Amino acid sequence: MWDPGEKGFSISHNRVLSSYDYRWLECAQQVGGSWEDVERVVLLPFIALAVHKMVAHIVGMFPRFRVNNVKVFRIVKVAFYVCSLAFGEKEALEWAEDFCFPADLGARDQQIIEELDGDSTGLVKAKQGLLVSDRLNSRRIESLG
Repeated sequence: MWDPGEKGFSISHNRVLSSYDYRWLECAQQVGGSWEDVERVVLLPFIALAVHKMVAHIVGMFPRFRVNNVKVFRIVKVAFYVCSLAFGEKEALEWAEDFCFPADLGARDQQIIEELDGDSTGLVKAKQGLLVSDRLNSRRIESLG
């Protein structure tokens, strides 16, 4: 949907996202939106917090380079906006058609939480432990795409 072009990451010049001064706005305009539309969608409290965390993580990935937080913030915000137009509740319901949780999931989780004396944090850690061998496995990721 959005082609960043050759100059998207200009790390060799110690500047990241140098050619994006107005590309974020062009992206919103390509789908019929404006800056105000982006603000309305993205600045809901829970989404704004997620955007700020994402920007912090992205900026943190380039500690040796001068990263313009405002430009990264704008790009993440417009990505949220464009995705909100393409993927809404209707699309989520279509995608999830025929999905159901395994029948024994509740019983398994109940058993684990009882063994942990009701510790829900322990339940999460136990479930994560079961997935650790497959987590961020490059073969698994490649098989998804």
